[in-house]
Amino acid sequence: EEIISDRLSLSDIRKQLEREHIEDKEIKIVFSAVDNNLQKATQKKANKEIGRNIFVGGVLLFVGGLAFTVGTYSGFFDLGRSYLIMYGPIFGGLIIAGTGLAQMKR
Repeated sequence: EEIISDRLSLSDIRKQLEREHIEDKEIKIVFSAVDNNLQKATQKKANKEIGRNIFVGGVLLFVGGLAFTVGTYSGFFDLGRSYLIMYGPIFGGLIIAGTGLAQMKR
């Protein structure tokens, strides 16, 4: 966790292991494990950010569809004696927002 938060560098770890007279072969094993953990943490952070963007897009689509539906029903958008129910953007926005939530949890 200290490496991920940039409080500790890989070169500091290598120097510490060399000071403790750890064999080079074992150092390589440790660095391989650390590298795998760093890659997983970076991927998880990227998934959360992408998921958040997808979620926000879905919510905006849902709100836009709902606002247009309410606007036509209330007469804000004058369509005469009829109104539109924007079920595509409403349900599509909900599905997209759900997809974004699932992406954030990965």
